[in-house]
Amino acid sequence: MNRISSITVRHILDQFPDTSYLDTEDFQERRQQYETGSFEFIGIRAEAEIVAGGVCQTITSGGLWGIESDSAPEYLSEVEEEEIGQLKDILQSLGFSSKAIQQRIP
Repeated sequence: MNRISSITVRHILDQFPDTSYLDTEDFQERRQQYETGSFEFIGIRAEAEIVAGGVCQTITSGGLWGIESDSAPEYLSEVEEEEIGQLKDILQSLGFSSKAIQQRIP
C-alpha cells in the first residue's frame, strides 16, 4: 500500500546564487551586507516522504531559489504555500487523494 509518511517545507542554503544584481551601483550597500554575512541566499521547497511499493521515496516541489534569507516573513510564507501547492499537484498525479495529502501538511 502506498502512503505519505510526512510533508515538510525546507529552507535550504543556495550554494550558487545569482548575485549579479548586487554589482549595480544601486545595490552597493546590499552587496556589503551579503559579503559580511548579514544575509544569505536560500531556496524553499516542499518535500514529501512517501512509501511506494515498500520503498521510501522523497518527492519534492521544484523549489524557488535565490531568495534573500532576510526577506519579509509574509513573502517567505507565500513561497512556502506555493511550493506546497505544487507538491500537492505532484502527489495527486501519483494517485494520492486530497484527504491523504491534507492530513500530512504541516
